[in-house]
Amino acid sequence: MSVWTNLSFSYLEILSHTKMNQMDANFDALTEGAAGAPKIQTAAITDGNVTFVKLGSGVIGKLLAYIIVFS
Repeated sequence: MSVWTNLSFSYLEILSHTKMNQMDANFDALTEGAAGAPKIQTAAITDGNVTFVKLGSGVIGKLLAYIIVFS
């Protein structure tokens, strides 16, 4: 199981290979539900249906809904 690493970045910071590897590992930790990682609240597409409820009410959810409907 991957480990979640809290990362912080300063303005105009040059990304090192270490931080980029940690960011990559964080995606794995997120999907695995590792300790400290943000929790995924609902299943995205487990039943093959994409709905507005699953996409959420935020800006990203609305944008994704627009892309899905009009693509």
